[in-house]
Amino acid sequence: MSMKMDGADFSTVQRMIERARRNETWLVLAGHGVSDSATSRWGTKLGMLRELLAYARDPDNGVWLAPVSEVASFIAREQAARVPAKR
Repeated sequence: MSMKMDGADFSTVQRMIERARRNETWLVLAGHGVSDSATSRWGTKLGMLRELLAYARDPDNGVWLAPVSEVASFIAREQAARVPAKR
């Protein structure tokens, strides 16, 4: 499941991030593209995306920004490491 970021401003996305952090869950953001238009509902606002990337780059915020495939690979490796070897 993903959360819509089309048309959202950074404060809205930041609240989603903080909620996921409090609940110790993953957050998957989805959008239909990037738009310079401040009035577009069907695209991620370029300004918001810039703010999100700056926020995610700051190690004090503890955000791991990665494609879903990279996250899935990480989870698979972690789960495999926890499974005891069969004899």
